[in-house]
Parts: sequence; structure tokens; C-alpha cells
Amino acid sequence: MRRIEELMEDMVRAIRRQIRAINRMSLNLTTQMDRVVSWVSMDQRQMMEHMRLSIIEEIVRRGDPSSVSSESEPVLSAPMIQPGTREGSHRRRGEPCAR
Repeated sequence: MRRIEELMEDMVRAIRRQIRAINRMSLNLTTQMDRVVSWVSMDQRQMMEHMRLSIIEEIVRRGDPSSVSSESEPVLSAPMIQPGTREGSHRRRGEPCAR
């Protein structure tokens, strides 16, 4: 009888561990979905402002004021990094982003 109780206690602990793991995954997914929803819900004006700020940050990071010679050039040369991702970190400097 004691052995059965021990096995049941072990099962309860295992189930609780699984529930905690599921809750962590759920929280991670919720956080990721919030990021996606905030990005998708941006209107065109907000998206253009975000792109403009990203371009300015990239120019400042590079320290190259000559890259602002035209409005379209920075868009083609600056890597587009979306919020919540590390996309673009593998590209070489000056290489256009893949579309």
C-alpha cells in the first residue's frame, strides 16, 4: 500500500512539473503573439516612422553621413530588422535585405 502511495506522489509531482512547463510555454507564446499583433496592427504611418527610425539608427551606427544622399538609398542598404527578432544580424554591412 505504501508503494502505491509513493508512486502516486511521484506521478503528482511529474504532472505538476509538466503543468509548470506548459505554463512557461504558454507565457512565451503569448509574449510572441503580442509582439506579432503589435507589429501587424501598425498603420502605414507608424510603419513608415519605424522604418525611418531604423534607417537613422543604422546610419548613426555606421557613422556614414554620405548614405543619406537620397531617400530611397538608405531603404535599400539598411537591413530591415523587425521588432522582437535578431533578423539581419548575419548580413554584411551594406548588403541589401532579402525580400
